[in-house]
Amino acid sequence: MEFKTIDELKQRVKPALYSKLNEIHALGYKIVSTKDIWDYLVKYKWNNKKNIELNELVSDILYENNYSIYSYVLEEIKKKKDSFDKETDVL
Repeated sequence: MEFKTIDELKQRVKPALYSKLNEIHALGYKIVSTKDIWDYLVKYKWNNKKNIELNELVSDILYENNYSIYSYVLEEIKKKKDSFDKETDVL
């Protein structure tokens, strides 16, 4: 199946993203969003892959480690905070 845009692909896997999000939220990791799940997988799972099949994308979404995604979100928040702190130190 061909997708013309990334948004079209995201729309197609949206049910899997929301299923994963519900699973992660049930564990108490409420700060995670579907965008975080997508960004994590793009960065760590799909970064160097070509021609990934739709079923592989859905499988990756559903079976990725919940804590790994949560840790990624915490690290991104820390990076943003550190960057903000550096900017305010200059002022």
